[in-house]
Amino acid sequence: AEGQGSGGDLLVAGGTITVAGNSEINVSASSTAADGGDAGFVQFAGGDLVIEDGTEIKLTTAGGGEGGSLMVDLTGNMTLSDGAAITANTFGAGAGGEVIVNATNLLLDDAVIRSDSFAAGVGGRIELNVTSLHMNAADINAQVLGAGDGGEVVINAATFNMNAVSGINAS
Repeated sequence: AEGQGSGGDLLVAGGTITVAGNSEINVSASSTAADGGDAGFVQFAGGDLVIEDGTEIKLTTAGGGEGGSLMVDLTGNMTLSDGAAITANTFGAGAGGEVIVNATNLLLDDAVIRSDSFAAGVGGRIELNVTSLHMNAADINAQVLGAGDGGEVVINAATFNMNAVSGINAS
């Protein structure tokens, strides 16, 4: 949405869900007003979810609204790879968004999950509830690059592997 309205909502349900080919899902809100709308809500529900090939899920806001929310509820695995990104950022006074993933295994390979604030808002929240998390050349960020407080990253995993070129930041 542009102006003072909020971004829309999107629900995707299925067995195996694939989002690829440098595509974009965007439920953002943009406003120069201090009381601008919040970004929207995206939910993926099903068996497996694959986001790859530079695809980006955007739940960002500019102005006074908060970043959007992404909820992933899977009975199987989630893979983000080949430049894929999930961003629930804010570029105004609102807080960063929320990203919650419930899945068996989560693979982040050359991918990023961000819920950052680039202005006065606080950083967002990222919660990963998985049996195993594997990070290869990947980043998870809930940080502030402006005046707000840092965000929160919560990882609940029985197995966690991260290589040297990956990072987690909640500052």
